[in-house]
Amino acid sequence: MAAIRICSGPLFTRCINFLGAVYLERRNFEEAVTLTLDSGISCMFGRTNALRTCILQDEAFLDAFCHEKFNGVPLATGDDKMITRWLVQKWWGMYVQYHPEAQLLTTLESGFKFLYQCQRWAGSSWRGNYKSLFVESNPWAVCKKQPWTFYAKYIAVFTSMGLITDPLTLYCYYQIRSLLNPTSLWAGNSGWVLMVLLYLFTKTIKLESLFRAHPKDLGFLPVSILFGFFHGLIKMKTFSKDKGWLGR
Repeated sequence: MAAIRICSGPLFTRCINFLGAVYLERRNFEEAVTLTLDSGISCMFGRTNALRTCILQDEAFLDAFCHEKFNGVPLATGDDKMITRWLVQKWWGMYVQYHPEAQLLTTLESGFKFLYQCQRWAGSSWRGNYKSLFVESNPWAVCKKQPWTFYAKYIAVFTSMGLITDPLTLYCYYQIRSLLNPTSLWAGNSGWVLMVLLYLFTKTIKLESLFRAHPKDLGFLPVSILFGFFHGLIKMKTFSKDKGWLGR
């Protein structure tokens, strides 16, 4: 799944379009990696998957799909997350086709409604991963079965708060500088250069194919980094309450 790109028009619209493309690109990267390493997947795209008929005719599946709750409250979103969790629990094999000829394009919100989409996505990830780890299984069982998925998808959703972790990482490096060997590359000004390069690497490695296809997107990289800080606030806001399909 990839976003249909907007290459002309207002700068704000193109920035929002880029952020949507970034979201899908990162998700594609993460799912491809975990599926390859340990056959794990956190969420399959609901609008593009094909399920066996016997799954959809299972009364237990239909009941769980139509009556999913979180903290005792019925959920109005997160259907693709719920389906993926069901398939994992029932030991169904899953496969994602990543060949360019199989790529599907989609439109995303290009205005302020994009924030509503982010709320829905973040809320579904919070609640779905919490249920996967603590309600429908336990962290140790998930880690033992799919260690890479456990780290990269389930745990990451609780810890990837750029607003907190990014400044904390730089602060920790600042605190240990006095303990470093003066001849080390990590000491002196070269250390800060390496930290900046490492930071940029972590922000771009998942987007490598996006930047190759659209080199001009590199100009939007600061937008992506700054939005990552703001997105941490969105994630914290959406943990417990399902806001529904606000983008509609």
